[in-house]
Order: sequence, then structure tokens, then C-alpha cells
Amino acid sequence: MKIKRTIKIISKKIIKSFKRVLIFFLPRKIIDYLKRVEKVIILALKKFLYLTANSFRNLTWKKNSILFNGDEYTSYPFTISNKKSKQFIFNNLLPGDYELTVSHNDKYLHSKRNSFYVSLDFTTNGYSASKFLKQNLSKRESRTNLPFDYLGHGRFIDGIYKQTVLLKLQEDIKHLKVNFRSQFDRSININEVILRDVSPLSIDEKIKEKLKHLPSSVLVYGDININTIDGSSIWLTSLVNILSKFTHVILLSKDNIRTESNVLKNINLKNVTTLFPSDFRHYRPFSIEKAVEALRMLDNETPVITGLVTRGVELALEVQKDKYFCSRRYVYVTDFYLPNPEGIILKQASNTLEELLFNTDYLLYQTKEIERELKKFVINNKSIETIYLPPTVDLPNSSKKSSIEIDSVNNDVITIGYAGKIQPNWGVLELIEEVRGLISKGINIELHIASGKISNGDGSYPGFKQIVSSMIKKEAFIKFYNSLSRNAAQDLISKMDYVWCYRPASFENSTLEVSTKLIEAVAAGHKAICYPSDINKQLLGEEYPFFIQDCSKLGQLLSFNTEYSGDILMNKILQEYSFDSVANSIKGSFTVHPQYEQKVLFAGNDLKFISPFISNLKKHGVKTLIDSWDWGSHSDLGSVQKKMDWADIIFCEWGLANAVWYSNNNHSQKPLYVRIHAQEVREKARKFAKNINFNNVTKFIFVSETIRDKAIELYNWPINKTCIIPNFIEPAPFDNKSFDDEIKLGMVGIVPKTKRLDRAIDLLEQLLNQGLQASLHIKGHRPENLEFMHAPGRANELEYYYALYDRIENNPILKDNIHYYGWGNDVPLWYRNINVILSPSDNESFHYALADGVVAGALPFVWAWEGVEKIYPSDWVTSGEVDDLINRFNNHNRQKCINNRNELLARYGKEKIFSELESILFGKPSSV
Repeated sequence: MKIKRTIKIISKKIIKSFKRVLIFFLPRKIIDYLKRVEKVIILALKKFLYLTANSFRNLTWKKNSILFNGDEYTSYPFTISNKKSKQFIFNNLLPGDYELTVSHNDKYLHSKRNSFYVSLDFTTNGYSASKFLKQNLSKRESRTNLPFDYLGHGRFIDGIYKQTVLLKLQEDIKHLKVNFRSQFDRSININEVILRDVSPLSIDEKIKEKLKHLPSSVLVYGDININTIDGSSIWLTSLVNILSKFTHVILLSKDNIRTESNVLKNINLKNVTTLFPSDFRHYRPFSIEKAVEALRMLDNETPVITGLVTRGVELALEVQKDKYFCSRRYVYVTDFYLPNPEGIILKQASNTLEELLFNTDYLLYQTKEIERELKKFVINNKSIETIYLPPTVDLPNSSKKSSIEIDSVNNDVITIGYAGKIQPNWGVLELIEEVRGLISKGINIELHIASGKISNGDGSYPGFKQIVSSMIKKEAFIKFYNSLSRNAAQDLISKMDYVWCYRPASFENSTLEVSTKLIEAVAAGHKAICYPSDINKQLLGEEYPFFIQDCSKLGQLLSFNTEYSGDILMNKILQEYSFDSVANSIKGSFTVHPQYEQKVLFAGNDLKFISPFISNLKKHGVKTLIDSWDWGSHSDLGSVQKKMDWADIIFCEWGLANAVWYSNNNHSQKPLYVRIHAQEVREKARKFAKNINFNNVTKFIFVSETIRDKAIELYNWPINKTCIIPNFIEPAPFDNKSFDDEIKLGMVGIVPKTKRLDRAIDLLEQLLNQGLQASLHIKGHRPENLEFMHAPGRANELEYYYALYDRIENNPILKDNIHYYGWGNDVPLWYRNINVILSPSDNESFHYALADGVVAGALPFVWAWEGVEKIYPSDWVTSGEVDDLINRFNNHNRQKCINNRNELLARYGKEKIFSELESILFGKPSSV
């Protein structure tokens, strides 16, 4: 900032001196003219001085800058004081919204708002007269005039204090300097600083309109870099080409196009729509979280997406966190293990893979070995459809002119080609070293290597990339081709005497996958040198002439100069692995036969209770759009009107602001259904229901009789405009639980206070005081971790939980027997450790957790909340007394569990409720 002030002073002096000189030397007419353009001259001078200062800061900041090339940066711990500040300089920030979050364990900082602060400085790529700081930092440092904000106070989450500042960047920022300081004479320990891109994704209206008119489609996404041509990116384009033979495909790319030789050039554009992060106003590669957000947005705006195909474990788990794509999840994974000579090493915990498989609707597998390994993690004999999806080949057009010229025309030179990524265990380093040795013995060999990616792989071979890169540059016998297109690479390989597909025995004997490179080479009739693993022998036959046990056998193989006609094997491979063959084999798993022509619009702020039904409609080809509302409003009523005009049927999930708008604007008298839960009859939401124009509503669908009775009493809705269709439950696998030893109480969700966690703790304490072995298992969000629970109006409610925590902490017998589990989509798996499911609430409209627990085989223990006897069997309702529980537990058995499960599924099973909803919407039930 001293430099800024100095430049400002100098610029004023220069301008003043410049004026004096002009007045002394120039004629009056010219002086008058210059006065008129003085502002332009001053602006130009200021711009010059600004850019000079900007360039100077860029040079001084560049050395210590941090490249922000993702969605999040996390620092290491550090210390500050009034004499010691800490700065971070972030490089290349794109326009958007960012959260700067500071974490610490210091109560003093939490108690004093001004205990420490952050200030910001910046440079841009050009001249910015208005700077960039259109953000929430209105304060200015007196010494530097830089914007700043205090970081005291904040939220207390899991024993850590967190404070967040929101930054709004309106243009590209070359460098952002973030400086942390304290005004007090004490050391402050900071756990971490996180800079996170929280810019909301949005789709342009033109793209929305295009999506609205697409035919029935399959959505495809892989966490794969399209700008690098390797096995993963080739798999992605091959899959799209296969699917597009029988359905329209929407491909969402992880990244924007950044290179000419990107893999998307391999896609047959007919029947394919490709979208990029930039179409969502996102200008860097998608993180997994952002990608799933974009996938949901596409599903909202596209009438018929019958399936979502994803590749990768972490991506699939993120998709499965909710039931948005329930019944449409096609999962392809190969990244769940590491090859190892002693047996494969799982990269994920067993329970993670169990969760993955439990929430997978269709498992796409590359080899029988992968299918067999993954099926080990399918629990309770869950039904899961498996689809064989091997690597595929699509040979380039033979009539196409060659794009690759080979320098060597000497028939005495043996040419060996390799195309693909280079990393440890891929056999390329071994090939180079072996060929170097053979050349030293007088054998003329040329290596032709095409690769756009050389990496250290998993890091098990430090310096691998540097070693291989150095060899490629140094060795005269290597011809290197950087980043060829797939067709050009295949063209190169076709000119070789041999194709290198060998990988070391330690890798080949433990991998569960077959090499795409090998299949392509054999399918083209080439002599593909490879290792005779079991998988490769199944593919090529025991007597394949180009097997070698290790690289030292290469010279012997070359000396044989084996005459080879690969026509028979080539035809066999093409028959199984061609695009057409694979497309025909998987087509039936993607084909749908729509039963309804009507277009349905679902509108609401929270669709978690209806999303499996919506997804099921889409799976079966029903044209469906989503209109996402906030609880009490909508930010774009123009978009709402367009969707209303598109729809034949409108379904409002919740009778809130969405139902008010649609009922008062349904001038065309389209069928309008409003589904009512419990909050609509509670005081906070009554303002909406009172303003619903019931004359324009076809039917109010209630989830329980109790809620309907209250609504009719409050709003005078005609009973003939109402019906009751309960919530539905998933037929989760039954778990044969033990009721002979420990009583394992389960409770899903403890927020709000009316869930009555205190009752569950009372019950546990009484059981333990009687000397019984018992524990309480709590699944879901902790209230102190929920931002809305820190609002002023929730202070008393939060104190209720803190008092319970203190009670637990001060009672060793409770402390050791209460266990917390975070929120997640693994609840059905969590139920395996529970034999009693609690419902201690003051009120519920249905209580999904209770139903899900019983379906999984747990004993129900239900307090008498209003309306419970109309939803569940009366003998489930208890007094809440410990003796009652003990008696029920001791007399419970497997048959009672099965009977409870069957009774629930008969009342609320997904198929039954879906059929009732379809009958209301379309006038007839179906097999959907």
C-alpha cells in the first residue's frame, strides 16, 4: 500500500507540472482544447500508473502465490499476533462467489468480534477502474485503506469455532492477497483457512429451452478429463457412441474444451447432446459435488432422462446421497481396488462398498472378475441387475487417408508401437530399457510411442515421470508423438510390426480388468505382445503366439519373426467387442416403453419425499419437469409460467408458496394436485394454505387422515376435493436380528426438539440402571452443526440439546453407551446394528424412520403421538415405560419381525402407493 500512495502522490505532481509546462509553451487555442480533453489524459495516465503498480505487485506476489485451480483450498495450521500476520496469495481466481472460512479452538476469539480480522488486496489481468471488491467488506483499514472484516464470533461445530466471510468477485483476479492480523497482544492459533468456490450453477434459458425438446435420453457423466486421451476418456466416448445407437445421449463433460486433441472428437455427434461446465456458468473443471449438482439441474430441465450412467466410486456415492436418481442409477466402477501380487487391495472400506452396491440399480461390469468381486459386497441378497459392458472397438475407416508418416522405410528395422498413457506398471519403461539392450546387441528396432500423459501413477515409483521423459528425449531409437487423436494413434499403430500391450506379471496377475489397448490391437489384426495372464488367455486363447512371460523374452520373440494371420481371432474379438455387438447386448436394459403421454410438472421446495416417485416416472418414459421453489417464494416467476404452459398436469409437493401461486394462476384449469404433509397445518405455514384457491385445485392429497381433518377444520376445503395417499416405503432387505443379548436402541433424526431425544436418553438410562446391556445409536445431523439452529429464534432449543449433552457427559454410564452417526444415505445399512427402532416424538405426520426400521427387521417402540394409531398397528404404541420395552424385547421373535414388515409393505409399499398416485394423476393404474 506504500507503493500505491507513493504512485498517487507522484502522479499528482506529474500532472501539476505537466499543466504548468503546457500553459507556458502552447498557444491559447491548443490550451483550451487540452482543457476539454484533460479528463481523458488524466484517465490514461492513471491507467498507466495503475498497470505499472499492478505489474510490480504481480511480480512480487507470483513467487509465493497459490494456484487456485479447484473448488477448494485448505491451509495448514498457523499462528498470528499483533506483530505477526499471515498472508495467502491466491492465483487466478475466476468470477463468482467464494467463502473464506477460518477455524480455531479459541474461546477468546469467539467471544470478541474484533479479536482478529482479514484484509484483502488484489491484482487483475487488466485495468479495473472500479476494482473488483463488490462484496460484503465495507470496513477499511486506516493504515492501508484495504477492505477488511472481523473474524471473531462465528459458529461452534464439533468442538471447533468457524467464521466465514463471503467474497463476490466480478471479474478475473490475477492475484488475491488475503492477510490475517490481530489487534491484541497475544498469540492466536488458527487450525485452518479454507477458500471455497460456492458460486451457484445456473443454466441459460436458451439451453433450458433446448433441453425441454430433447427426446427420451440417457445421461452420462464420468469424473474423466476429456482433454487427455487415455483409457478412461476413450471408455467415455465409446460408451456414448454405443448408447447413441439406440437412444439419445446427454453427455456432461467434466471440463471445458482446452486442447485441439480432445477425446470428444471421437464421438458420433448424431443422437448426442454434449454440455460443458461453461454451460452452467462454471469455468473450471467440475468437482464431484458440482458435477452432481449439474446432473440434477439437467434432470430438472429435461423431460425424459431414463437413466444416469456414472463411472467411479466417489461419484456414484455422491449421486446416491439422496434418492433423486433412484431406480435410474447405472454404476460402472473399476477404481475400488489396487492390483497387488498378494491379492487385491480395496481402496474403500467394506461398508462403503456395501453402501455403494445397496444403492445401485444397475451394475455395469467390465469383466466377470470384477462382477464376482463386487458381488461379495451385496448385502442381504439384494436384487441388483448386472450388465456386461466390456471394452469396445471401433476401427478407423480404412478408406481414410493416413495422417501419420513414418520416417523409417528400412525393412530391416523392426517397429514396435505403443499408444496410451505412461505410468508405472504399464510396461513402457521396461520396453525402453529392453529395446536399448537389444539394440546394443545389433538388433535394429524403432519404438514409436504416442502419449498425451506421462505420470507417476500412484506414487509408488518416485521420479518415474522424469526418468521416462528424459529417456524419450535422449534415445534416438524412440519416435515420440504427443497427444495424437484416437484415430491418428490407431493409424500409427497400424503401420507397426508389433504393438506393445505388455504389462508386468505382478500387475497382470492381480488386475481384474482387461486391456482396451490389447483388444483394439487384436481386433485390428496386429501382433500384440502381452503377458499370458488368465484374463488374457481367456481373451486370446492358450496358444496365442505373442505372449511373453517377461521383457527379457522380447528378443527371442522378435527373432522368431512369426508369420501370423489374425483373421480368425480378429473376427472373434470383433463379434464380442464391436460397438454394434455391445449395443445390441445392453439395449434391453435401457429401453423404455412409455405408457402415458401427459406431461407432468412437479413444483416444490423440498422433493425428498416424492423424488423416488418422480424418478420412477422418468425411468418409464413419462415426460416430467421440476420447478424448484424456495419455501416462501420463487426468484423467477417468468420461468414458472413457461413450465406451467408446458405441463398437462401440475403436482405441488407441499401446500406452501408454490401451491398458492399455481392455484391462483391456473386459469386454464389444468389438473392441479397439492400434496399436504404436516407443516401446512402448523402455525408458521398456515399463511400459505389460507391463500390457496381451492376452486382451481383438482385434488388435495394428504399423507394421513389426521392432517386432512386438521386442514379441513382450518381452511374449509371441500372434503370431496381431498383424498388420502400415505407416504411410501422402500422394500429394503430384511435383516435377521438377534434379540438375545444387547438392546440396541435406534433413533434417526433428533431435530427439532419435538423429536424428544430426552425420552430416548431416559429410556436408555433406566435400562442401564436395571443392569441390562443396552445402547442408544443416533443417526443424522447434530443440531449444533446445522446453521439454521444458530438463528436467534432457536437459542432456547439449542440450549435444550446442550443440556442433554452435559447430562450425557457427566454420566459415565450414558457416555459410554450413546453413539452418534453422521447423516448419509446408508441408513438401511445402519439398521443392521439396531434391534429396536424408537419413535419418541411429540408429533409426526408419518415418521419414515420408524417404518424403515421395522421393514429392516427392528422392533418398533412408539410413544403415543397424535394420529399414530391411524398409521401404524395399535399394538406398536407403548406407554414409553422401560418395563414395557423389556417385556416386548424378551417376547419378540423373527416371525413377529416378518409379520410387522409384511403388514407395513401391504399398507405402504412403494408399488402400491406409486400405483395409487398414478391412478390419481393419469386416471388409471399401471405397472410403472
